[in-house]
Amino acid sequence: MKTPREILLARHRNAEPRLNQIRREVVDQLSSQPIPSPSMPARIGLTLWRELIWPCRRTWAMLAAAWMVLLAVHFSQTQPARMITANNTSSPARIRQAFQEQQRLLTELIDTPVLTSPAEPPPPRNPAPRSERRYLIKSIRHATC
Repeated sequence: MKTPREILLARHRNAEPRLNQIRREVVDQLSSQPIPSPSMPARIGLTLWRELIWPCRRTWAMLAAAWMVLLAVHFSQTQPARMITANNTSSPARIRQAFQEQQRLLTELIDTPVLTSPAEPPPPRNPAPRSERRYLIKSIRHATC
């Protein structure tokens, strides 16, 4: 008795030469077309993407989300720049007058005599060496006993 495999192979044995011919034509078409290779920067980019970013995509996504939150907070708290109008600016005469007033106050502060007298130097100390002190203390104790 024949197995189902043998029956199927016997039925389709005559189709094998036609299938081989189709395979050869497809392989010839593919081999005649040049395979486009990516340029050097593209290969480096793909390599970096595969090795650095893709394995840690959740971490990178969390970092990107954190940066988005930081940017949103930053832009929500900044105030728009105020335009300076001609009415708000001081005239050069007022600026010059304020500068002269500051100079006058500064010269008054610098030229004021110092009222405090210089500190007197402390009296010179000539303590005896520790070894002599002990000797003196012992001699005083023995003298009183």
